[in-house]
Amino acid sequence: MPSLSTFVGFIIQLEVFAFGVEVIGWMVKGSLKEAEEVVEESFWADWQNAKGKGLKYAQNFMQSSWATDKEFSFFYASKEMLGNLLKGKFKTIDEFTKLNNMDQNDKSYVVITYNMPDESTKKIFTIVDSVFINI
Repeated sequence: MPSLSTFVGFIIQLEVFAFGVEVIGWMVKGSLKEAEEVVEESFWADWQNAKGKGLKYAQNFMQSSWATDKEFSFFYASKEMLGNLLKGKFKTIDEFTKLNNMDQNDKSYVVITYNMPDESTKKIFTIVDSVFINI
């Protein structure tokens, strides 16, 4: 029994129709990618605005599904631990978190991080996005 592709090869109008459908699909994929990029940029702008309003707004924004997908997190740190983090004395966020949890000093800073995948190396990097003074 012949398949549909066999019939498409015999009927010229179907070839044109199939080509048209493929072109429309290609255009829609391009439009969807552009729309996703616009949405992504919009969320980053919303994140910047939330941070500008203060810690409470930033923490509320971090509960959104977009921020959850980016693995946003925050933790409290002492001045000493924050200084060591910003000087690059830790190789991983896990190393910092372990030592930070053992630190008994006053934790008057809030550090906000998110994870960023690197497509070329297939690694995930933790980015320190912002630091707030916890008053």
